Amino acid sequence: MMTEAYRSLLRVAHVQRNTFGASPTLSTTALVHEVYLKLQESPDLVVSDLNHFYYLATRAMRFVLTDHARRKLAQKRGNAASLDTLDEHSAADTDGRHAEQVIEINEVIDQLGQIFPRMAQIVSLRFYVGLGDAEIGAALGIDERTVRRDWIKARGWMIGRLRGTD
Repeated sequence: MMTEAYRSLLRVAHVQRNTFGASPTLSTTALVHEVYLKLQESPDLVVSDLNHFYYLATRAMRFVLTDHARRKLAQKRGNAASLDTLDEHSAADTDGRHAEQVIEINEVIDQLGQIFPRMAQIVSLRFYVGLGDAEIGAALGIDERTVRRDWIKARGWMIGRLRGTD
């Protein structure tokens, strides 16, 4: 089971790196290892099933990507933060705009989660894991049509926030 979970996390991490255009300083393997370390930091963590594990890993991946983007912005602004837990052997990231977008998306998902928690879960599972409506419905125990409706509402809400309109 752990081998299967590891392979799945590598696949998800690869998709996330491509989706976010993650900097070359964060390899797919480094991202998965950072997620593992984040999960290990929570000794009281209880995982009910494989879908729950993927959801928790996805949340951790979101935080790792956001933290990485914040550190890259701090480096660019002269507040050089250490990237000691990430793979530093690749080329340097020169695109600060990407890091700002990652942080902005994370903040909007957090805002959505405060108002509509289920919608934020749907966005995270779709955006970070790449699950479809049926898979999200199974993971959350809701109907596929509900997932679709919530996705449409959440996407519209997030686009409005990202554009600065309500």
